[in-house]
Amino acid sequence: MRAAVLHEFGREKLDTLVNNAGILRDRMVFMVFSMSEEEWDAVIRVHLKGHFNTTRFAAAHGRQRSKAAGKPVYGRIVNTSSEAFLTGSAGQRGLDPLAPEHVAPLVGYLASPAAAGVNDRLFVVHGGMVTALDRPRVQAKYDSERETFTYDELDALLTPHSDGRPAGETFAATEVLALERG
Repeated sequence: MRAAVLHEFGREKLDTLVNNAGILRDRMVFMVFSMSEEEWDAVIRVHLKGHFNTTRFAAAHGRQRSKAAGKPVYGRIVNTSSEAFLTGSAGQRGLDPLAPEHVAPLVGYLASPAAAGVNDRLFVVHGGMVTALDRPRVQAKYDSERETFTYDELDALLTPHSDGRPAGETFAATEVLALERG
């Protein structure tokens, strides 16, 4: 792949890499209980290894360009994903709000010079709406009284912390898909 990219677009320039690979079945594949080991391996191969391979190549190529130029030469890496990591996946939802034609303009913008200052951000596209999300934040911090925690110490700290959370609240940001345009 590396040779084909450099041959097609030139050795000196690789401005933008868009990692857009992903797989999903028309059922609850991200629910581990319904996945076979082969399906799990396929998800890891496509989602993680596929992104790693292309990102590694683009980063190494950018480093070589920077060394040759004697100064930083920046490109862009845009990684896309479904919203399943935020909300879970109850199977395919259909093409309406998640169709490529909704995501493509954002990817084009992120690859453009206008987005030079837009780095390390998370956006969710849903229909004709783009949502910018904050980074995860530390909710609480606990220090062990010794070098490592004991079971009883963790129980005394984490059980009350978890009991104080609203019922049904998880890391999933399901409210994102409840947002509406306007």
